[in-house]
Amino acid sequence: MLTLGLIGLLSGVALLAWSMAFDLAEMWKWGMTTTVAAECLLVSALAGMAARLWRHSRRIQAEMQNVDAQLDEIHELTGLLSAGHQSGSQHFYHHFSQVANPHMLVANLRGQIDQLAERMAG
Repeated sequence: MLTLGLIGLLSGVALLAWSMAFDLAEMWKWGMTTTVAAECLLVSALAGMAARLWRHSRRIQAEMQNVDAQLDEIHELTGLLSAGHQSGSQHFYHHFSQVANPHMLVANLRGQIDQLAERMAG
């Protein structure tokens, strides 16, 4: 549609220039009609392109949100995997740096206090 609109616009302008150069009233009517029709075609083609771009951007945005959620899950899983190799305090600070749930942090602190109490008792 865009190509047809451009070709029509150029043809209409050429007819208008031809009619002005040779003072032909009939060609002026055809040139004006062709130019206006081509402009309408161009406007509709550009509106269609804008709508398609909007649809595609919405789809890509949804896909990017999905990728972001997957990356968050991977980040959490790597944190859980590395937690087995960390001491209690390192595990706490790892959760703290990830802005973990406050209940999880309190549970972690309780576990550290229990471990410290066992060490002191033993």
